[in-house]
Amino acid sequence: MKRVAIACLAVGGMVATLGGANAPLGAEVTGNTGSGPVVAATSNASGTAGWTVTAGGQVSTTGSAHNYGGLAGFPLRAPIVGIAALPSGNGYWLLGADGGVFSFGGAHFYGSTGNIHLNAPVLDLTLTSDGKGYWFVAADGGVFSYGDARFHGSTASIKLVQPVRSMTAALNGSGYWMVATDGGIFAFDVPFEGSLPNVRALFGLPYVDSVRMRSLPSNDGYYILGIDGTVSAFGNAKYFGSGNAGWAVDLMQAP
Repeated sequence: MKRVAIACLAVGGMVATLGGANAPLGAEVTGNTGSGPVVAATSNASGTAGWTVTAGGQVSTTGSAHNYGGLAGFPLRAPIVGIAALPSGNGYWLLGADGGVFSFGGAHFYGSTGNIHLNAPVLDLTLTSDGKGYWFVAADGGVFSYGDARFHGSTASIKLVQPVRSMTAALNGSGYWMVATDGGIFAFDVPFEGSLPNVRALFGLPYVDSVRMRSLPSNDGYYILGIDGTVSAFGNAKYFGSGNAGWAVDLMQAP
C-alpha cells in the first residue's frame, strides 16, 4: 500500500509524511535559502531518496538521494516550477515556467519549449514509467509530450473556468489527468474518479486552491493537494490525512 507524503512544505523547509510514509520524506530539507522558495519535490520509485528544488534552481536532497546538480547561480529565463526523478533515482529533470527542460545525472533530454513563445506559463511535468519521456502542462491546459510520451489531448482550445495547475500520468502511459486551480479534473484516456467542485457542492467544504495531483500506480485513483496541505483522495486512493502546511507545494507517494 502506497503512503502519502506532502512533499516539501515551503515554510520551514519541512516534508510532512502521512500514513506512515517511510524516510526520507519526513526529513528536513536544508540549503533552500538564497535561491527563492521551494517550488517542487520528487522521489525515486522506492521512496528512499528525495529531491526538492527552489524557484532559482537550487536542488537539495534527503535520504539516499545524490545531488546531480542544479541551476542556482545561473541566469534563468524563467523560474523553475517542477522536478521529476528517474524511477531509479539516478537523475532528474528540472522544468522552467517557459517550458525549458534541464536534465541531470542519467536523465536524458528529449525536448522542450524553451525557445518557443507559449500562450501560458508551464507549471508541472510527469514522466513515462521507463523514464524515457515526459509530458508537461501549461496553465491553459496545453500539453507537450516528448520522448516516448504519447499525446492524449489537452484543454488548450477550451475556455477554462480556472487555469490548469498540475498533471499526472497513468503508469502504463495510456493517458493522463490534469487538475485546475479549483480542483476540477480533466481526464484523457484514463478514468475520471471525481473532482473537488463536486465534493464542495455536495458537502459544503471551503474553497482551497489546488496545487498538485498525483495518481496511483494502479491507475484507479488519485490525490489532489491543496495549497494549505489538505489532501483529497479519489477512486481507490486511500486517505491518510492532511498536513498543516501553511503553504504546500508538492505531493509524493512512498512505500
